[in-house]
Amino acid sequence: MSTSSNPTPNPAPRVAKRHVSATPTPRSRRRTLQAVDAAPPADTASGAAERAQQRAFYEMYLRAVTNRRHKPYEEDTIRAYLDAVISLDAYLTRTDVPTGFDALDVGQLNAYLADYRARNGQGGTVTKQSNLRVFFAWLSHEYQTENVYLHPDRNLYARLEEPPPILADDLIAALLRTTRNERIMHNVRDQALIRVLLTGMRRKEVASLRVENLDLRSKIKTAQTVGMKGSPGRTVPLSPKTVLALARWLRVRTRFGTDPDRGPLWITASGHRLQPNGMYQMLKHRTVEAGYPASAVHPHLFRHTAAHEWLAEEGLESDLVELMGWKDPTMVYRYTRAHAHERALRAAATRNFGDRH
Repeated sequence: MSTSSNPTPNPAPRVAKRHVSATPTPRSRRRTLQAVDAAPPADTASGAAERAQQRAFYEMYLRAVTNRRHKPYEEDTIRAYLDAVISLDAYLTRTDVPTGFDALDVGQLNAYLADYRARNGQGGTVTKQSNLRVFFAWLSHEYQTENVYLHPDRNLYARLEEPPPILADDLIAALLRTTRNERIMHNVRDQALIRVLLTGMRRKEVASLRVENLDLRSKIKTAQTVGMKGSPGRTVPLSPKTVLALARWLRVRTRFGTDPDRGPLWITASGHRLQPNGMYQMLKHRTVEAGYPASAVHPHLFRHTAAHEWLAEEGLESDLVELMGWKDPTMVYRYTRAHAHERALRAAATRNFGDRH
């Protein structure tokens, strides 16, 4: 007779016992501990405050000195330089850095640039990197610290060599069609503005035009630009369609109580000067109205397009350098290389290349 035996059950797992205090923490004490956990460390807050002081000091410096061309910094340049510092400060605050800018090391600068690139891409990082150069030079001189911007271990970000695009003919035609109703003040102004942009003027040059800068009576109609980037102003020729659009706008402009012979060329319905940002907004609105994404057009694309069209019509490169206000002839290639092969093929086709023999 066999005897069956019950299997021995597995022992229950051992559970470590937590020590529980016999005296509970008072409620007010718990609230205090939670508040301490939620508040930023005192040294982190003091670091942010110190950086804010340094940033204000840096702005004073920018407004008190001149640039490398011995001229005061333009307001847009100051804003761009300060935006770069604000961006760096935001990263340092987010990562709980407890010091001022003067105590940063190259590793922290590299970490910021890598973080910015992950969020904004290569092009934006190159711009921020460049805009921090003056700040770190000032910081090194003012606080007698190492200039980490020049440190050999700093990561360098180069702009990707992508050929600059140009505006397609269909897109330009669609933009102009949105301004056809000449009974609307904005349409008359915007058509003239778009046609002036098509001359290849810089955005700031177009925005700063005044009525007295125009010469629509001489044999060669022109606009005189204000000097930019350390260069004197230059005379820009105007095509017949641009002259007609400007003449219409000048006629409409007088209805808003403005001086017909002087003052800002571009004004709003309230008679105030159209700000550069207003130009951006106008182009975005017109681009969407024309059936394209708002990002398809920005003012500088008109400059690239004008350079391409000049060479496509077999204009001389030397003349283009003068008309665009460039100091460096290599700018021709930089602005027009995107369609250089297309222009070469067109030129070869018109010359029956290879049929000479």
